[in-house]
Amino acid sequence: MKKSYSGGTRTSSGRLRRLGDSSGP
Repeated sequence: MKKSYSGGTRTSSGRLRRLGDSSGP
């Protein structure tokens, strides 16, 4: 479950990730 946040996406882990970096682990 991913939500769009300003500056990046927030994962279920609760960590802020940059857009495009979601391809990583």
